[in-house]
Amino acid sequence: MSTWVVALLNDQHNLADFSSGQPILDDWLRRSALRAQTQDITRTYVWTAPNDDKVVAFYSLQPHHVVAESVSRGIAGGHANVTGYLLAKLALDSTLHGQGLGGQLLRDALEIVLAGSRLSGGRVVVVDPIDEAVDAFYRHFGFTSANASSSRLIMKVATLRAHLTCP
Repeated sequence: MSTWVVALLNDQHNLADFSSGQPILDDWLRRSALRAQTQDITRTYVWTAPNDDKVVAFYSLQPHHVVAESVSRGIAGGHANVTGYLLAKLALDSTLHGQGLGGQLLRDALEIVLAGSRLSGGRVVVVDPIDEAVDAFYRHFGFTSANASSSRLIMKVATLRAHLTCP
């Protein structure tokens, strides 16, 4: 299936069988995602098939800031703190791996970031890859090292705007 329903996570979504191959992500989705959303910490968006409540993918976003000293001068733009968004979690059910859907899921998340940046600002989007494969995934889509001593990856919102169309 190539068409997914995207929605904010709610208590009607079926999370029981979700398995991305990364237990830390699966457990967070089941145990913490809805609470974090209710407490206005994150917003978690899920993919389901039409007329189905079974979650097959998700991503979580949250407002974020980085200290200027932890990024390049070009990213900091002369500010002491750089506002933006943390792509805190992103995962596909293992049944969908290898179909190129990870890039589509990432694009969905980045379109939400762009929409948010138009409403409230934000200069960057950051990710903290959990392993080398995830690092390579984000780098493939244009994220770069925040600095030489960190595994954190970053992209300017202006770069997203140049590459994505978001109404």
